[in-house]
Amino acid sequence: MLNSLEIAQASGLKRNALSLFRAHRSDEARILLLQALTTWPGAAARAITDIVEANPSVANMRDLLAASLRSAPGQARLWLAAGRQSAREGAMDAAVDCFRKAHELAPSDPEFALALGVALKHGGRLQEALHFLRLAHGLADTPVSKRILAEAELEANHPESAQALYAELLHTSPTDCTLRLRLAETHSQTADNQKAISILQQGLELTPDEPALHMALAQLLEDEGDGSEAERAYNAALRLSPGWPVALAGLIGVRRQPDEELEQKALEILQSPTTHNADRAPLGYALGKLFDRSGRYPDAMHAWNIANAARTRTAGAYDPAALLRHLEYLETHYGGLQPHPPANDDQTPTVVFIVGMPRSGTTLTERLLAAHPFVHGCGELPDLPRIASELGPEWPRLSTSMPTEALQALRADYLRSACRNAPPGKRVFVDKAPLNFFQLGLAQALFPNARVIWCRRDRRDVALSIYSENFSPASTFSTSFEGIAAYQDADERLLRLWQRSLWLPILVQEYEALARDPGRGIRELLEFVGLEWHPDVLRSHEKAGNVQTPSRWQVREPIHTRSIGRWRNYPQQFPS
Repeated sequence: MLNSLEIAQASGLKRNALSLFRAHRSDEARILLLQALTTWPGAAARAITDIVEANPSVANMRDLLAASLRSAPGQARLWLAAGRQSAREGAMDAAVDCFRKAHELAPSDPEFALALGVALKHGGRLQEALHFLRLAHGLADTPVSKRILAEAELEANHPESAQALYAELLHTSPTDCTLRLRLAETHSQTADNQKAISILQQGLELTPDEPALHMALAQLLEDEGDGSEAERAYNAALRLSPGWPVALAGLIGVRRQPDEELEQKALEILQSPTTHNADRAPLGYALGKLFDRSGRYPDAMHAWNIANAARTRTAGAYDPAALLRHLEYLETHYGGLQPHPPANDDQTPTVVFIVGMPRSGTTLTERLLAAHPFVHGCGELPDLPRIASELGPEWPRLSTSMPTEALQALRADYLRSACRNAPPGKRVFVDKAPLNFFQLGLAQALFPNARVIWCRRDRRDVALSIYSENFSPASTFSTSFEGIAAYQDADERLLRLWQRSLWLPILVQEYEALARDPGRGIRELLEFVGLEWHPDVLRSHEKAGNVQTPSRWQVREPIHTRSIGRWRNYPQQFPS
């Protein structure tokens, strides 16, 4: 950090040099600044940095910076300017190297730590970025550092850490719509929808004309199963932002009565060349469902084709080679292991992992178990893939060789999320993130006495259901039948791998059998997780609560067989 004299010196140098540059006496300006590096290195570095950053596109400024670094490589601020120049040019690795050098030269300066954290985050190195962003915030608690750190914590699936930061920020800026939305999102991610709803409602009292607040409120109300209030909130968003495709999609989803005017308006927006792909996708999924419900199957498939093409254009297609490499890596690492069950221990609580393809009955299975008084349904916890990501690409190897203390810390970290908001008396915790079938080796390392329920369903019904749903853009496989089939093959391949390599008991549950004979299927589930029969499990649809998956409406109905064989309505995609 510069003292007051150095700041004054830097200001004077900058003023004099700029006067020379503007008078087209560039050589004299460069000599002045380079000579100053020998007498006033700190002030000169600040002046050169300010001049270069004010004129990033001027070639001789970059030359000046390069010459300055050769002359005074120990000046952190020059490395900061070089890093920013590299970042502007898209050379993020070079920017990280420059910012790291600046931070090493001045480790107590929060500006350098913040710049390094931001560059790492933009370069996709989120876990490394978090270290420096937390450091920067600890060195100087500013609104800027707090906001950047909050975004990174949320992106890294640390909603509770982000929550405290956003709450502080919102306290000083209560009308900031983005902050309020983020704070509500953290509460939603920590399974506290009621608090999230309250935060949004408070925001609407302050800024009633913010359509994004109405939209977020509508989505939360929909997750809570309150269709009428969700419809009212979607309509409010559309009044403030007429023709908003995402709000229109939400309204179509909750409105059960036919509305030709609404349908026609949605179709016009869907087919308009001016509609952005990010908006076209959710609208296409919603319209497709509307047509499917009314038996207009060719129209439904046409809308879903538009939606998935739009999603692919924005999020990209899945990478079949990357999927294959990952499967082969898992098979190489785990394929030679011999399952050796651990010695009996009184591990409490029991953790149950429900896995399988999305739309294969995972939500239904969780809701059935969660209706039991001793079971807590955790929803789709992000923690198992988060831990794998934090361990890095070598997590399969680490999961079988990690010290006991490290495993205990990770286990406690996971359980904090799993037990969040759980009422007293729960002893079985159910995590139903379907694609956790990739991380079951890690699950076993963390919870040697866990149980796995693997949901299966007719491949054609699964494929149709996935293709018709508005999944996260990260689920790139979901936008093509080829991608879905590849993941279904991976599902079957990994089932065989884990059955022969893990000691965790795996119950394979067929959706069709459960739907046709719920009593028998539920008893099998309870016996598998070590619970006595309880009549409440037959009324799971009455206790659905907050459901943040595409099954939010189905699980609020008694178990039925209407979804079995839906693929037959689409013979072109699924010839008999």
